[in-house]
Amino acid sequence: MKGKFNFVNLITLLVIITIFVISGGIFLTLLAFGLFGLSRILIYFQLAEFTFNEGFYDNLFYYGTVYY
Repeated sequence: MKGKFNFVNLITLLVIITIFVISGGIFLTLLAFGLFGLSRILIYFQLAEFTFNEGFYDNLFYYGTVYY
């Protein structure tokens, strides 16, 4: 019947939202580790240098993380 919201639709909606939230969390976690790991690799191969004289936003943009 048109306009009826039954139990199957509710379960389907919850499954889709759960998959969306889990995949988004995994993506953000991998993105954070990727930025952190990339900075370490660049510093190790001397393709980037690490200095403490840079500002907060410069380090955040360049290294993907902030050091003090």
